[in-house]
Amino acid sequence: MDSNHDGIGDKVHVLVTNNTDSYPLMGLFHSFNISLGYRVNAISNSAIENFQHLKSNSTIKMYVSKTTTDQTLGFCRVCIPKNLMSPPYIVMINDGSTNVLNFNDTTRNNGTNRWIYFAYENPTHEFAIIPEFPIWTSMLLIPSVLTIAKAIYKRR
Repeated sequence: MDSNHDGIGDKVHVLVTNNTDSYPLMGLFHSFNISLGYRVNAISNSAIENFQHLKSNSTIKMYVSKTTTDQTLGFCRVCIPKNLMSPPYIVMINDGSTNVLNFNDTTRNNGTNRWIYFAYENPTHEFAIIPEFPIWTSMLLIPSVLTIAKAIYKRR
């Protein structure tokens, strides 16, 4: 059971006498190396395939699929280094055509990494995790703001 939707079980799992798991993962652990020297870790009950980090717009893309034929719901708990992508994040499924369930972008934050959690129905999808304000957007806004400020200054 995972009532708070964070990818970690609510009850202690007893393996054998005197051997318990106090924080059982509710899915498989995945770890992906990014070309910039960072790692993105995920826990999911779906298979994660074709993981990519697009440097051009600081977006994470991945495909997920069912791990069993009767699986109807899926979830991902993703740990994102803040130096790779700054929060807040937007999660899009199938370019926005599929609803995200139980999205939580404040599951955990240790100052270096942020953990997000989201669930989805019919788990065969393409996901995109996008920073709310991509770096390239900021880069485009800076010259515009400076030009406007310069024009206002010259009018005075």
